[in-house]
Amino acid sequence: MVDIKKKSSKTFLSFLENLGIEIKETNLRKTIIPGMKKMYKCLKISGWNLKRGIFVSSNEHFDLPEVAIINKIVEKNNKTFVSVKIHKDFFINYAYVGKLNVKINQTISPYTELFFGSKNNPLKKNSIIIFIMKNNKIVDPTFMCR
Repeated sequence: MVDIKKKSSKTFLSFLENLGIEIKETNLRKTIIPGMKKMYKCLKISGWNLKRGIFVSSNEHFDLPEVAIINKIVEKNNKTFVSVKIHKDFFINYAYVGKLNVKINQTISPYTELFFGSKNNPLKKNSIIIFIMKNNKIVDPTFMCR
């Protein structure tokens, strides 16, 4: 278990805000795509609010059970962020990803690997942060944890 100080949480939030993502929390917690339920073994991070995002080991497979569209890829300060439109107004977002296997505006088939590994996560080495957004609000992603 890792203890994350408030300063580290602010680092992640600043990273998102620098990408133009407005952070608003919501109590909305639902399974957006049933196939995503219990999709990842989430890492336990002391002091981190899981409603903002989940930490997942970079050893996991990063694919989705349905057709999706790569909405945005941002590479900034040697950190990479990928946003994928998954369902109506929902976007699943991956921060600190490693080697990309997709391109912006690409329609991906189910179970296509989006990327491999992680890179430069200042909060937890060898991990990805996954969060879901709808209408610029973060949706509780903990349904994806097993």
